[in-house]
Amino acid sequence: LEVAVAGGHHQAALDAVLAGSAGLLEHNQAELRARLDSQSPWWVPDAVDDRIFAKVHAGVTNFLAEVGEDPDHHVRRQFDERVRALVEDLRRSPELSAKAEELKAQVLDHPSVQAWAATLWSDARHALVEATADETSELHRHLEAAVVRLGETLAADADLRRKVDAWVEQTVVDLLHQYRAEVADLVAGTVSRWDATDASRRIELQVGRDLQYIRINGTVVGGLAGLALHAIGELAF
Repeated sequence: LEVAVAGGHHQAALDAVLAGSAGLLEHNQAELRARLDSQSPWWVPDAVDDRIFAKVHAGVTNFLAEVGEDPDHHVRRQFDERVRALVEDLRRSPELSAKAEELKAQVLDHPSVQAWAATLWSDARHALVEATADETSELHRHLEAAVVRLGETLAADADLRRKVDAWVEQTVVDLLHQYRAEVADLVAGTVSRWDATDASRRIELQVGRDLQYIRINGTVVGGLAGLALHAIGELAF
C-alpha cells in the first residue's frame, strides 16, 4: 500500500471507482427511478418525482465527473490524506497491520476472487498472445525493437557477450543438475517408445554424416591394414 501511495496509484484506483459509480448510475437509471417511485408517498404526482429524480441523478453524476476531472478537487485531497494516514497507522500499529493482512488473506482466498483472478490472467494472456502475434500491434513493434537493440548491443560488446554466454551456460547446468532425474526419465521414456527401425532412422538423421565418416575411415584403415599384413607375409616368406 505504501508503494502504491508513493506512486500515486491510489488516485488511479479512485478514478476507477468514480468511473464505475457513474456507469452504475447511468445503466441503472430506470431501476433507481422505480425505487424512488416505490418509496414516494402516493399523493406525490409522478411529474414531481420525475423532477426530483432528474435533479438528484444529475447532481450525483456531475459531482462524480467533477471529482474525476479535477486532480486538485477537495475530495481527492481528503482521500489522499486518509489513505496516507492509513499507511502510517499500518506502519505503527502491529495489531492493525495484522488485521489488514488477515483481511487480505481472506479476500484472496475467497473462491470468487480466485475465479476472477484466473479469468483475468487467462484474458490477459490471450490478449498478450494475440498482440504479440499481430505484427501491426504496438506491443509487437516494441518487442521487435527491444530484440533488435539487444542483438546490436551484444554484437558491439564482447564483454557483455561473454557474460551472457557464461550466464546461459551456468543456468543450463543448474537446471540440468536440479532436474536431472526428470530429464533422464523424459529421455528414457521417449527412447523406450521407439522401435528398432525408428531408433536407427533418428540416429542416422542426427549423426548420419559422422557415421558415414567413421564407415569410410574404417574401410580405408581396414584396407590399408590388410594390405600391410599381406605385404609383410610376402616379404617374410
